[in-house]
Amino acid sequence: MLRQVNGLGAPRDERRCNLDEPVAVVTPFPVLRRGLFAALSGAAFAPEEPDDPLAWVGVDGHRAVLLAVDKRQDAQLVVDLRRGREDLVVVALLLEPTPETVRGVLLAGACSVAGWDASPEEVVALLEAGLEARSVLPTSMMHQLAMGATDEPGVPDLDRDQVAWLRALAAGATVAQLADRVGYSEREMYRLLRAVYDRLGVGSRTQALLWATRRGILD
Repeated sequence: MLRQVNGLGAPRDERRCNLDEPVAVVTPFPVLRRGLFAALSGAAFAPEEPDDPLAWVGVDGHRAVLLAVDKRQDAQLVVDLRRGREDLVVVALLLEPTPETVRGVLLAGACSVAGWDASPEEVVALLEAGLEARSVLPTSMMHQLAMGATDEPGVPDLDRDQVAWLRALAAGATVAQLADRVGYSEREMYRLLRAVYDRLGVGSRTQALLWATRRGILD
């Protein structure tokens, strides 16, 4: 009898032909790691714990990562992992799945998101969906996004200067050029831009400009 995980998608044996597909499990928490290893092995994956995740994703045949996200630097790791690897599947497990953190990791490139309290079987189902080029979010994550959604087209959290900075960067200005233009040191400009990225819940200039573009701020 074919097995189905939590009702997500078709039975696994009909969906994926590559048995023992390698999956990197990146988490500092042994309990979470053990649960994921057991569930992945039971679903005919080959879980691994790479010392260097960035080097791991560069190996042919490596195309899936489960990443525990505890802080903003972890979300940036999603960006770094997928740089040059648009086919890489990253499922993010969030310690605090707020609307901001959910949007942040999705903007960073994660295909699916779950809370750390999700069962290993649920995480495996999200991973399998990602390997089929489908993005699936648990209902709780959808609710989180809906709670944080707004129909306002403007940017209530950014002042006029901050919007102008983003527009200058989008037009091709370097941070040094922007700093000289507005009268700050380059170091201070980096600090001010980091404050903008933090406010938007993103980890880099590219993500900030993507955020602004989608909201019509750069028009």
